[in-house]
Amino acid sequence: MASDIISMVTSKSVFEVADFDLLAATEAAASMADAMRRGGLKVDAVDAQVTKSKVKFDRQIAAIAKVKKADRIDSDDADLLPLES
Repeated sequence: MASDIISMVTSKSVFEVADFDLLAATEAAASMADAMRRGGLKVDAVDAQVTKSKVKFDRQIAAIAKVKKADRIDSDDADLLPLES
């Protein structure tokens, strides 16, 4: 199953698999600092029980999308989608 998804994503030009590079790390750090100023790392989380590790991972994904100027993030993760903007 996972290999099918990877094959589909890498074969379509509408998808780009991108690294968490220095620019994305800088953006993620800025996002986390902003969240801390606004009330804590989990301030934007939909699920109050979400772990800090998951919040950090979600912010990394959102940061990659932002620095790559992605049009959108396709996900069924309710906590990731608010970070898209």
